[in-house]
Amino acid sequence: MKKRFMLPHQGAIIQSPLLFPELRYHFLVGGYGCGKTSSLAYSWLKYVSMLQGKKSKEGHKPRVLLGGVTLGHLVKTTLAYIKELLEQSNTDFIHDKKDNRLIVGDVTTILVPLSAPESIMGFDACCALADEIDDLGSVARSDDVTFEAVKAVNERCRQIIPGFRKPFLSFFSTAQGQKGLYRVITNFRKSGTGFNLIRGRTIDNTYLDQDYVKSLFKIYSPDERRVFLEGEFVALAQGRVLGDFDWEKNFVKVAMDREVSQEETIYWAQDFNQGYHRGCAAVVRGNIIYIIKDYEFPDIREAPKVLRFDFPRNKILWIPDTTAKDEIKTFTRELHKHGIWWITRGKNPNVEDSAFITNKLLYCQRLIFTEAAVDTASDCSLAVRDKNGAIPKGVGKLSVIHRVDGVRMLCYFITVTQRAFLDIKRATVERHLAYEEDEPAVTEMSNGYVSINPSAL
Repeated sequence: MKKRFMLPHQGAIIQSPLLFPELRYHFLVGGYGCGKTSSLAYSWLKYVSMLQGKKSKEGHKPRVLLGGVTLGHLVKTTLAYIKELLEQSNTDFIHDKKDNRLIVGDVTTILVPLSAPESIMGFDACCALADEIDDLGSVARSDDVTFEAVKAVNERCRQIIPGFRKPFLSFFSTAQGQKGLYRVITNFRKSGTGFNLIRGRTIDNTYLDQDYVKSLFKIYSPDERRVFLEGEFVALAQGRVLGDFDWEKNFVKVAMDREVSQEETIYWAQDFNQGYHRGCAAVVRGNIIYIIKDYEFPDIREAPKVLRFDFPRNKILWIPDTTAKDEIKTFTRELHKHGIWWITRGKNPNVEDSAFITNKLLYCQRLIFTEAAVDTASDCSLAVRDKNGAIPKGVGKLSVIHRVDGVRMLCYFITVTQRAFLDIKRATVERHLAYEEDEPAVTEMSNGYVSINPSAL
């Protein structure tokens, strides 16, 4: 195999378990694009080569645990890197897709989904390598699953191989602020558990396109740069839900709803609440989203007629809250009647992902509220997180969260489907989209969205 030159943090995490045999836990926490996944692949290659020809005291061949957020994502990312390295070196291997095993010589690698800790059972391993441990909350809807995943992996890591160091765990992850991984590290410090923590900055990866790196620095605030580009644990989910909203930068007193040309597409997001269904309409001009009007309907069945009256010749795309499945079923006749397209998805986007995207659009002044959407702008400026730092559910007629939900859904949809917002998508949630392997097949749009013609309803 040809020589490979490691970035400093890559070499450090590969050598860490070998240089510090007394430490069980080893972490590489890095910024986006720091070379984390390739670090994992190189680490795996190093340890598997060292394990060849060895057996446990019981005579069993070595087993390595390889974990990813989901099996689908693991196969598409880390395993793809590993198989490429094996093919380049003409190394024979067997990928058993049925039992999720990768066999190279004497070593069996067991592939496991970290987002389902309860499924990690029934085997032991001499070492464990786990990818994106801090991203689990984005899939499992709870940061607690990170601790449970670490616990489950730790329980499996107990196979002793003479001639190899004692069992250890290496975790490779981008930082997500003070979330699941921060809680694990804090728990270790509190209990006196030894570990080695290595940081890798985005800027340290000299193989990245520098224009890409500069674009990331422009989009993120100073605290976000410390987290997402330098791998630090800094609290981000505090205070306001849309903390980047600024009346001076994100609101213009212009009646834009009266100035829409018939060639423009209207994006209509709608939240469902009995007696006060709140939503908003937007247009996209260039790479800027303009929220041009907000709505509140006592009877949701009247909504399509009102939207069609306001925009008689425009193509209208309806982006509903998919949790209101019963209301949606009774709504399709009205959509058909008024020629409105339905944009549907298997499930709503992750709440934190959509809020993060919305904040980035606000920060870059690419989300603007206009005169007829002042109520939506006001609610976005007032929405705050709960005592646990989470985005609360809208409860009751006075809650400002209802309008925020509509804005989040609208911004997420436009960002992940419109090419003009590709830079925002790449710098925010692009990696999360690959985790959603159970989404319905794409028909007309990307990232799991399906556009339904009103005639099909």
